[in-house]
Amino acid sequence: MTNSWRFKDLGEEIKTAVIPSAGYGTRLLPVTKIIQKAVLPLGTVPILSEVLWEAYNAGINRAIIITHWRENTIMDLIKIEAQELEDWLEKRGRRDLVDIMKKIVPPMEIEFVRQEVLNGLGGAILLAEKYVEEDFCVLLPDNILFEERRGDTVRKMLRVFLRARPETLLCVSRVDKTIVDRFGIIAYAREDTVNGEKIYVVRDLIEKPKPEEAPSNLAIVGRYIFTTEIFDYLKGAPMVGMEIDETQAFKAQVMDGKKVYALDLGDIKWFDVGKIDGYFKAFVLHVARTEGMGRVKEWLMEILGKLS
Repeated sequence: MTNSWRFKDLGEEIKTAVIPSAGYGTRLLPVTKIIQKAVLPLGTVPILSEVLWEAYNAGINRAIIITHWRENTIMDLIKIEAQELEDWLEKRGRRDLVDIMKKIVPPMEIEFVRQEVLNGLGGAILLAEKYVEEDFCVLLPDNILFEERRGDTVRKMLRVFLRARPETLLCVSRVDKTIVDRFGIIAYAREDTVNGEKIYVVRDLIEKPKPEEAPSNLAIVGRYIFTTEIFDYLKGAPMVGMEIDETQAFKAQVMDGKKVYALDLGDIKWFDVGKIDGYFKAFVLHVARTEGMGRVKEWLMEILGKLS
């Protein structure tokens, strides 16, 4: 299901990941009427499990999961034992499946914080103020990365952050210029290299710009590292559509002369699984990685053949 190794060579550690999982998941209705989108499956693995293992493999040992809608389905994934099922499998000699179930959640400290008012990603991050006293990561389950080794990108971000010491470290990926209006887009003052990784020194951020107004095609991906300073900037950020505008908080940091950097994701594939096209693509690629690309191509051709 996932790699069981962990990175050991980070030196000074960032210990906490905040994982916002509170939204209604309206782009995936009706299934999100009854189940939180963070626990929808990629193949046979819940999305949230992939993100938790990503954090754990990068050396993070504590997760704060921000919940609201159908939070019971998230808590059931983390807390509920399945002893009856395990016993049934054991009697039938399927210890392999028991072991898989036990790896749904990594051995890390997990806390739940309820977002009573759904005031966006900025509001979810701000809720963590009472629970973190040092630098921390934010990982969005909406964005799934297909890395060679699970956790590699967060590990790179941690190394860049600990070496360069920005106030905020984003992660960005190049997207087609025709779809920049779906993302937060950065403008950058210059490219640089930290710890062998390409980064951009951010000079501006624009949320969902028109293609002709976008300063670049570098879209923000849902992986972040912050100092606790971010809380003050989020408190001062404007409300846009009843949500705290985190992009404006980052922009305010830049305007104040703070260091806001962005790591280049490079050619790593990633998908927005909060909407059906990204979810479908991520689901298919995840299955291809476990079952083999040849089999998946065969299945898809079979389906398409029957539809033609």
